[in-house]
Amino acid sequence: MALDVYSPCPGGTERKIKFCACGKDMVNELGRVVDALSGGQRANALGQINRLLDSHGNRACLLALKGSVQLEMQDVEGLKQTAETFSDAHSDNAAAQSMLAISRALEGATEGAVDATQQAMQLSSQSIHELTHQAIGLVGQQLFAQRKILGARAHLGLYVGALDEEGTHAESLLVDIMRSPQVPLILKSEFQFQRAPEGQVWRESCDAAVDLAERGAWGAARDRFDELSEELSNEPIIW
Repeated sequence: MALDVYSPCPGGTERKIKFCACGKDMVNELGRVVDALSGGQRANALGQINRLLDSHGNRACLLALKGSVQLEMQDVEGLKQTAETFSDAHSDNAAAQSMLAISRALEGATEGAVDATQQAMQLSSQSIHELTHQAIGLVGQQLFAQRKILGARAHLGLYVGALDEEGTHAESLLVDIMRSPQVPLILKSEFQFQRAPEGQVWRESCDAAVDLAERGAWGAARDRFDELSEELSNEPIIW
């Protein structure tokens, strides 16, 4: 499968490969990596990526590809090292934070995985990177295993909502939550965020926080509501 230079850069820069400073000067090299991956030659692809990292430095597209290959090879320790390098070199990159979340989740550090996933969601635009989507699903499954129902529902719902397919494992976990007699009814309820009434001077600020919450950037939304609650201590909607 030939490399599509008009596809998004795998490094999460939200630019097309052809126009992205991350990879536009090594399109041929990236094409050979993609060819190796398409042929199931993961070790070959990993070797090529490592050589490119040596010659071109810690570019986001190379680190994202390396971590993805290590994830497919179930190299948890290698993935951890790549995720740390990626997040150190590109701390404001959603793909880097997502890889860190996946690494933490695989180690069983669920709280740290949630934090990194939220960083990724805050950095994401309307389009969610594939690594971010993977992180959301993995964290949701871990929260379900730990019986943290509201968190599990939120993550799994966000994950399933971005899929075009049905019958996924995440979807079956959501069904289990809704059917389980051991889950209280209150935890099965659909919670809706209220919008501020028209005419309120704080409506725009409140709606901006709600927008963050509705797209899954719950940490950023919480921080916004914290700030608003200090200014508007008597507004029930804010609380």
